[in-house]
Amino acid sequence: MKKNARYLLLLTACLMPLHSAADLDPSKRNLSPLMLTLFIHDDVSQEQFESLRRDYLGWALAEIESISGRTTQINFIRNRPPYTNFIYKHIHHANTLKHWSDLVFDYRASYNRTRSPRHKFMLITNNRLNDATLGLTELKGEAGIASLETYTAAAHELGHMLNGTHENAEILFDGWFCETNIYPTRVHARSNCKRYSDKNREVIAAYMRNMD
Repeated sequence: MKKNARYLLLLTACLMPLHSAADLDPSKRNLSPLMLTLFIHDDVSQEQFESLRRDYLGWALAEIESISGRTTQINFIRNRPPYTNFIYKHIHHANTLKHWSDLVFDYRASYNRTRSPRHKFMLITNNRLNDATLGLTELKGEAGIASLETYTAAAHELGHMLNGTHENAEILFDGWFCETNIYPTRVHARSNCKRYSDKNREVIAAYMRNMD
């Protein structure tokens, strides 16, 4: 994620659902889950890791589950080179994303993970990629990178991976201005809405509806 610019578009494997399928609409309980593999970079502290679900992703995944009817299974990967020590700081975004995507391809091949729109792979880092970039992915991409420097970077990049766009994002007002998750610039004077815009909810729901 870039500031003032357009974004490019634990314990070694702990698998768990964010919510039980029983919590969802009965007509949607048989949908296959969204599979999210999070590679925790070696520069992420234990304290940050412990707060990852609560502060950075839990609220975004809860919304994604509510609009898609799918549960989420998270696979945390930690202390596993060459994935968790990947050199992500670089001025050239395209090269960084290509090299990370190549590593994701290597991971899938090594661990017999089939390619599917339901499977997303994200590197969680402590720092930004460069002075202006907090995260990186492609629209509907399977591989992404997100910094913990802001609470919204992971939700922003995951939204892109699920077909959400900058164009559909909004600034909302409810006593104060806030940015929805995929808004293209991060201004600290505005708060985090902790939600996707209505238009991005619609496109994310449509994309996930056809995942199987």
